Amino acid sequence: MSPARLSRRDLANRPLHRLDRRDAALVAILLMTFVATRVLWLVTAMRSTFYWEESYRWIAANELLHHPFHSLLVYQADHYQGGTLAMILLATGVMKLFGQTPFVFKMALVLYSGATLTALYILVRKGFGRVEAIVAAVGYIAAPPLAAYWSIVITGSHTESVLFSMVTTLLVLRLLHDPARTRGAWLVLGIVSGLGIWFCYTSAITLAACAMVWLLLRGVPGAGELAAGAGGGLVGLLPWFAYNIPERFAGLTRVVQIFGYGDSKDLWLPQSTAEKLWHVVTRDIPAGATQLFDAHLPSWMIFPLEIAFAVPLFVAISISVVRVAMLAVPVHPRADPAVVEIDATLRAREAVFVVYLALFVALIGASSFTVDDLMPLSLRFYVPPLVLAPVLMALSVARAAGRGTVVSSAGAGEVALPLLGRVGGAPAQPRLVAGAAMAAALAYGAACVVSLVVFAAGHADSQASLASLGGYNVQGLLLHLKYESDLTRAERIAREVGDRVARSRIFAGIGWGVATRVRAGGSFASAREAVEKGTSPEERAGMIAGITWGARIILKTNDASSEAARMVPGRIEAIRGRMTELLSYAEPELNRLPPSLRLLGFQRTTLPGYFEEPVTKPAGG
Repeated sequence: MSPARLSRRDLANRPLHRLDRRDAALVAILLMTFVATRVLWLVTAMRSTFYWEESYRWIAANELLHHPFHSLLVYQADHYQGGTLAMILLATGVMKLFGQTPFVFKMALVLYSGATLTALYILVRKGFGRVEAIVAAVGYIAAPPLAAYWSIVITGSHTESVLFSMVTTLLVLRLLHDPARTRGAWLVLGIVSGLGIWFCYTSAITLAACAMVWLLLRGVPGAGELAAGAGGGLVGLLPWFAYNIPERFAGLTRVVQIFGYGDSKDLWLPQSTAEKLWHVVTRDIPAGATQLFDAHLPSWMIFPLEIAFAVPLFVAISISVVRVAMLAVPVHPRADPAVVEIDATLRAREAVFVVYLALFVALIGASSFTVDDLMPLSLRFYVPPLVLAPVLMALSVARAAGRGTVVSSAGAGEVALPLLGRVGGAPAQPRLVAGAAMAAALAYGAACVVSLVVFAAGHADSQASLASLGGYNVQGLLLHLKYESDLTRAERIAREVGDRVARSRIFAGIGWGVATRVRAGGSFASAREAVEKGTSPEERAGMIAGITWGARIILKTNDASSEAARMVPGRIEAIRGRMTELLSYAEPELNRLPPSLRLLGFQRTTLPGYFEEPVTKPAGG
C-alpha cells in the first residue's frame, strides 16, 4: 500500500479551541504580571523609557485636552502611519480620565500593549493549545529589550501594529474551518486588515502571509468571499483615504522610498541582499534586540547573552520551517487518520507564522533599508517579527514537553506531537530532547530579562524626557519631513499655534529639518531660501536657531560616527563639508540676532499641562 498525500481538506480543517474559565483566569494573571512589570519599570527607571520623538505625541495630547490649534488630521505625525494619530487620541482619552502626568501618558500604551498580550494568548490558545499560549504570553512579557522598549514608547507604528496582525491571523484561522466561511466573516477580516494597513503598512505583511497560506490550503476564494473581503478592506481604509485624498496620496511616498525610488533623505548603507541578510542573522537580531543605546553591558556578558537569545530563537524558527515543509511528505499508510488530521492542522496553522517571517526577510532583502547603527529607531522594523517569532518557540517547547494539544469539536482529546518526526504521529520526545527545549527557552528568557534590567538600570539620558528637545521642536522637524516640498505649508501650520514661544520652537524644528536635509545632499541655497521666507523676525530667528543646532548635532554625534559614514568612501568628509558650509551661514546670522530672539526657539513653554523645562541653549552655544 503506497503512502498517501494529504488533501486540502485535511489541512487546517479542525475547529479552533474554545476558551473557558481557566483561560479567563490565566489571561487575568498574565495581564496583571505584565502591567506590574511595566509599572515597576516606569516607577523605578522612567527616564530609560523615553524617546525624543515621543515628546511630540505628548504635546499633541495636551493640545487636544486644552486647546487644539489644528484640525484633527494635522496631528498625524507623518503621511504613512495613521497609528500616530490613533495613539495620540488614545493617550488623550486616558489622560482625560486619569490626569495629565507622564506616568498616565505612558500607561496609555501599557494598556494597549496589554490588549496585544491578550490577543496573542487568544490567538495561540485557539490555534494550538493552552500550554503554547502560556509560553508565548510569557515570552511577550519577558520580551527582548528592543521589543519591550518600543512597547512602552508611544509612537503608533510598527510595535502597536502587531495587535492588528494578531487579530487578522485569528480571523484567517477561523475562516480556514469551512463552517465559518461566511461573507460576514470575510467582511470583518477585510475591515480589520484595512484598519491595520492604515495604522501602519507593516501589518500588510501579515495579510500577505495569510493570503499565501490560504491559497495553498484552500485555493482561490469564491467571488462573493473576495467581494466581501475587498469591501471590508475599503471600509477599514476609510481613515487612510480621508487623510491621503487631500494630501494627494502622499502616504504612498514612503513605500516608494524604502524600495529605492524617489528622493529619500535616508543615508542607508549600500548593501547587497546577501550582506543585509547576513547582518540580520549575525548582528541585527543578536545585538540589536538585546543592546539598546549601548546598554552598558559588561564586555564579558555581551557574547553569552547574544548566544543565549539568538540560538534558541533561530533553532526554533528552523524547526518550524522543517515542520511546515513536511506537510508535503506522504503520510504512512498505517498512520491513524485522526492523528494525521490533527497534526496537519497544526502544521498548516504554524505555516502562517513561518511564511510571515519569510516574507519579512524577503522584503528586507529587496528594500533599500539597512541598519546603519544599533539604535532603536534603526531597528524598529524588527519589532513585529520579534513579537511573532517566539510563538514558534512556544510550539516547539510544548511539543518537546509532550504537551502539544488540540481539542476536537466535542471538546475532548489530547494528542502528544513530535518536535519533528513524520506526519501521522511519532513517539513522544525523549527526556533529553524535552530538557534541551526547556533549557533553551529558559536561556532565551533569561537573556531577555537580564539585558532589559541592565538597560533600564544603566540608561538614563539626562536630556531624555517628554520635553526632550521640546515637543514643539520635534513637531517642526516632523512638519519639515511631511511638507519638505512645500515648506510654506509647514510654516502655515506653525502659525496656527497661538503661543509665541511654542510657535518659535516649531520654526526651530523646521530649521532642524532643513539641516538634516542638507546632510542628505540637499542644496545649501534651499536652506537660505527657507529662512528668508519667514514673515517675521521671530520666525526667522527660530529657523536660524534650529539650523545651527541641527548642524552642530550632526557634526558632533550623527553620521560622522556611524557605520554608514565609515564604510562609504568620502561620506564623512562630504557631511562635514556640508555642515561646515551651513554653519558658515547660520552662525553669523544667529550671532546678529538680539538676545531676546536668539534663544526663543529653545525656551520653555508655559501652556497648561506642559513641563516647564529650563532654557536650553543650542548645542555648542
